[in-house]
Amino acid sequence: MELQREELEEIDTCLEETRKAGVTQNTAEILAEINASLKEIAATQKKILEELQKNRTD
Repeated sequence: MELQREELEEIDTCLEETRKAGVTQNTAEILAEINASLKEIAATQKKILEELQKNRTD
């Protein structure tokens, strides 16, 4: 009975660690997507600024 309880506790611990790893992986993927989006926004803003500066001198 004690052995079964210990095995169940170990399984619970493994499941919790697996869940946390999944959350961490999802968070990393979301942050990577956010980073890519921010880079695209920055590139777009740079193009807009360059176009505004070009039009100002024309």
